[in-house]
Amino acid sequence: MDFLKAERAKHRYMDLETELITPDEIKELCPVLNVDGVIGALYDPLDGHLDPAGTTHAYAAAARKQGAEIILRNRVIELNQKTEGSWDVVTEQGNITTEYVVNAAGL
Repeated sequence: MDFLKAERAKHRYMDLETELITPDEIKELCPVLNVDGVIGALYDPLDGHLDPAGTTHAYAAAARKQGAEIILRNRVIELNQKTEGSWDVVTEQGNITTEYVVNAAGL
């Protein structure tokens, strides 16, 4: 948090609108994030602009390398999170249950 506070001070000097936020605020902004062990974050509402098509292709390529199957032209109708953290994905072509994987960082 000390590093984030120093960054926020630098951002204020540069007239950037960043804010220190709590784990509850993080969860409110992005409910799918696991905030266990998180004490805070530095939030910039104007940050995070990217090319959606390029990002999608990059995620798909990384997922394929990890063994995922990519299904195209299959509209997602509904997402339902299960208690252990996995998801039921309801699609036009049927239901898919995701795996719940915890990485080395606990996320």
